[in-house]
Amino acid sequence: MPGVTFVNAGTRARGEVVLFTLPPESDLRAWLEEAEVSFSWGPKTIDALEGNYGFHREGLRIDADPLVLAELGVASSLQVGERDLWRSERMRHLASEAYRRWLWAQLYEALDDAGWARAARHMLGLPVGDVTQAQAVAD
Repeated sequence: MPGVTFVNAGTRARGEVVLFTLPPESDLRAWLEEAEVSFSWGPKTIDALEGNYGFHREGLRIDADPLVLAELGVASSLQVGERDLWRSERMRHLASEAYRRWLWAQLYEALDDAGWARAARHMLGLPVGDVTQAQAVAD
């Protein structure tokens, strides 16, 4: 399609950027500062963002990451109590990352364009300033 350029992570963007998924926060922060950013997240993107939050009570994954188990020195999650999984730094990082992605999806679905623009900038620690940037594109 003429005039369409795909932007990869780590690439500077000018003009208009339409996002179909959540990029790394450093890229999103830079793009919001340099370009007009629109989010066009459909049901698949929302499901993907929420899907990482596959936790049951107290935020514990049903299927523990093998690297978490190795960090704890066990072969199976059956060998660890629920609270013992939280000793793993990787487990805590995965849980916080999953929650962060889930939160982006919740805000996108719940807020109007102006609210979404403010929330996106706040989530990235940017000044609110011109809230016309970071608009949500209706499905």
